[in-house]
Amino acid sequence: MKRTMKRLRKKVLIILPAGIIFLCILFCLIWQYRLRGSSKLIPMTDFESAEPVFYRQNDEKWAQDTLGESAFTMESSGCLVTCIASAMEMSAKSNENEGSLYENRDPGDLNAWFSQNRVYDTQGNLQWGELNKLNEFQVEVYETFSAGLLMECLEQGRYPVVRVRMGGIGNFHYVLIVKAEDGMFYCMDPLREEETLVPLSEYNCRVYAVRCVYSREQ
Repeated sequence: MKRTMKRLRKKVLIILPAGIIFLCILFCLIWQYRLRGSSKLIPMTDFESAEPVFYRQNDEKWAQDTLGESAFTMESSGCLVTCIASAMEMSAKSNENEGSLYENRDPGDLNAWFSQNRVYDTQGNLQWGELNKLNEFQVEVYETFSAGLLMECLEQGRYPVVRVRMGGIGNFHYVLIVKAEDGMFYCMDPLREEETLVPLSEYNCRVYAVRCVYSREQ
């Protein structure tokens, strides 16, 4: 019996480290897979934006509004249109477009307009080409991007909407870059209840796509 127990302990001592090593390798592979197609963006200079405009996708005023004819709602999937609403309002203020069409257009209004003009597909995905066809909007879809590109957009009074992963490797999400300070980009996150800017480091400083949507008035 004692010999059997000793053999069992030896096997455990051999198998346990091997299992830990396997899990570490698996985690690293998953991490690398989730980060594919991203760039780590760190600003080299500071940029102070106009006063941030905070909107929440789960605001009760529009939380249950659907994206076009899809089954998806603003609360569940409205981060992108919420960011665009904030970006448009901030751009109007940055460029001193008093009385701009976008100055007081909230995410609920913008979603209704997008739905009316069939900007969404059947899954609630925003179609950039369809949005760009509307006379009111100018859309920039960047195939490649860098920290310099984000700074260039900010300096032009255009606020970049960027795709990130929640917690760095979680589900995709959209946030709005609004300023750069002390080597860090800061963003408006439409999932945050507090009206405070969030450092991009909360998403591992990793960006997977960049879009700028602004008024043709600019």
